[in-house]
Amino acid sequence: ANSNLDRVLLIGKGDGAASSSADWVELGGSIMGQLGARKAGDTSILADAASGPADAPEAADIALGLLLRNYRFRKYKTRPSSDPAEPRNGNGAREVLIHCRAPEAAAAQMKRRQALADGICLARDLVNEPANTLGPVEFAERAERLADVGVEVEVLGVPEMEALKMAALLGVGRGSERPSRLVVMQWLGAENRRAKPVC
Repeated sequence: ANSNLDRVLLIGKGDGAASSSADWVELGGSIMGQLGARKAGDTSILADAASGPADAPEAADIALGLLLRNYRFRKYKTRPSSDPAEPRNGNGAREVLIHCRAPEAAAAQMKRRQALADGICLARDLVNEPANTLGPVEFAERAERLADVGVEVEVLGVPEMEALKMAALLGVGRGSERPSRLVVMQWLGAENRRAKPVC
């Protein structure tokens, strides 16, 4: 009765506590879905695990779920109202604060998850672009920007693909007015050069 909170939501995973990283990410997505449905303002999340307040990895996973669920592709939509009272992000809350056992550690762990979310949202943006605005040349130009974050990017044009005898790929490209491109991306981010590749 003495609280200045507008609303309290209790969200859980059902029987038993969330255990895997994916469970916490899914929980974060569920929370953002609820916030969006209610057009929530500033939000605090009190995340509890079976042993008490959530640890840093769990809180960071919740934040990743929030980010992924918050994604919206609005590039070609009319801009929303500039009313400062409206939420600033895609799916609800203006600011979200996650309370956990080790906030500094959670913030540090969030850096990796933020990079993951950025990559996923970039892939979603590319998939959502209409074909008339994102052809092979435009895709190659977007991919080349990844060099800024350490990805080795090589773009092959038609002459390079002909030299490599990529006839099938070039055959598909001949059905378009747009020239073919092949983008080769390599991420050599392991600190140990002898580490086995992830993929």
